Amino acid sequence: MFKKLKTKIVTSLFSAILLTSLFIDYASAASYTYLNQDVTAYTAPADSLTYYGTIPQKYKTAAVHPKTCGSPSSGTSSY
Repeated sequence: MFKKLKTKIVTSLFSAILLTSLFIDYASAASYTYLNQDVTAYTAPADSLTYYGTIPQKYKTAAVHPKTCGSPSSGTSSY
């Protein structure tokens, strides 16, 4: 009897986890808005390679991280 109960509980938990994972939206993560941020973008003409040999892709969002975590001006330089 204990084995059947254990099997039912494990099956129910697994099913619940599986079902909830189907409804998780990737855009539901926490988001933050920063203004006046200077970033460097490596670009290339359409259908050509960048300096790093990659094909440019279109993105709707971008993540910018400093070299040193917690230091907003780390990794930046002025020209």
